[in-house]
Amino acid sequence: MAEAKRGASLVEGTTGGFLDNVVVTLKSHRTGEYKYPGGMVVNALIVEMVDEEGVEHVEAYSCGKATPLEDGTGFETALDVKCKAKRYIDSLLAQKFPNVDTDVRIFNGTKAHVIRQALPKMSGIDKEGDKDKTVLIVDKIIALPSAKKAGATTSRPTSTSAAATSASAPTAHAAANGNADLNQAARDLILTILATKPDNTVTRVKLSTDVMLAATKDPALKPNMMALKKLAGDAAWLVENSTPETWVSDGETVTLA
Repeated sequence: MAEAKRGASLVEGTTGGFLDNVVVTLKSHRTGEYKYPGGMVVNALIVEMVDEEGVEHVEAYSCGKATPLEDGTGFETALDVKCKAKRYIDSLLAQKFPNVDTDVRIFNGTKAHVIRQALPKMSGIDKEGDKDKTVLIVDKIIALPSAKKAGATTSRPTSTSAAATSASAPTAHAAANGNADLNQAARDLILTILATKPDNTVTRVKLSTDVMLAATKDPALKPNMMALKKLAGDAAWLVENSTPETWVSDGETVTLA
């Protein structure tokens, strides 16, 4: 008599799962083909996320008729505003994620809170192979990725003012390669801090303290924490470094652009 087939353990489980209302790190973004469990293959934005317990999840955002670039960094044509990929990207833009252009890897390393949002009825969604009538979106950015950690190469405008180029201005001890610019380090810290503030706004005095505290947590920046605090608390420097891609400041308050 054949032995009865033993069922799967009710105690053990597999990694991954249905994410909703959690904090995750957006580990990687790429565009390309994705195969749904039912077997259908579609073009999608594929996002690897890691939750606070270290469990990795893969979320595929169907992109409608848009064609992914061969190198997986973006799309050849603009996304339809109704597709899941555009809704996900728009949720990051709504949180004022800076410097977004064409490369999806710019989001790599972002720490964010995500929620699952119901989708309106749309003809053709099932034809994309995605039966799930919800989309996982970002409703709060907790920390922006640093330029050195992001998969994409990004740049922010660098001030050419005397204050920024003065020989007496301190240089950074450094990022990993020892050549980081202190002004850029200050800008990166400020952008990350502003993204976590209510209405993305903070006073100059509070910002300078927050920058110092953030620098103490980074071994590469800690030796220069007081210099970074001084920059973030310098009204003239904040005004000179405000751009459409960074922040707006009147010298007393600072708001994410």
